[in-house]
Amino acid sequence: MQFSNILVPVDGSEDALFACRVAEQLTAAIPGKETVTLLYCVEPIPALIGGAQRAELEEEHARESGRIFDAARNVLQHSDLNIVTAFRYGETAQTIADAAEELGCGLIIMGTRGRGELKSLALGSVSHEVLHKATVPVLLANKTHLQGKKQ
Repeated sequence: MQFSNILVPVDGSEDALFACRVAEQLTAAIPGKETVTLLYCVEPIPALIGGAQRAELEEEHARESGRIFDAARNVLQHSDLNIVTAFRYGETAQTIADAAEELGCGLIIMGTRGRGELKSLALGSVSHEVLHKATVPVLLANKTHLQGKKQ
């Protein structure tokens, strides 16, 4: 299996940043220069929203993705990784699975909880959906057991 290009979905949550740390630790054990692709997904803007409002939403999404990518890069700053970013609109789990395939990623590393915890309780978690939709291995980084320990 080839893990030289790893997809890490990020949403600004502590669990996503923990997944970045796991990716960093995993790649430290692999010889060569690996690529970590940070992916930020946003649900599509409804078609009813257009014009200036749509442009404002798109600008806000771009600013938010920049903040999220910067936080993830800060976690990865001490590693010798090629860091690539990708921003996509779409249903989160399917977008993650599709992006992994389209970008040639051999592994997805993601947190078990994101910012949408209430939604995940009602609809099933994104990580659970990705496990079923992805065509590449998925490593779930669960920081829950580390509560109280140094991460």
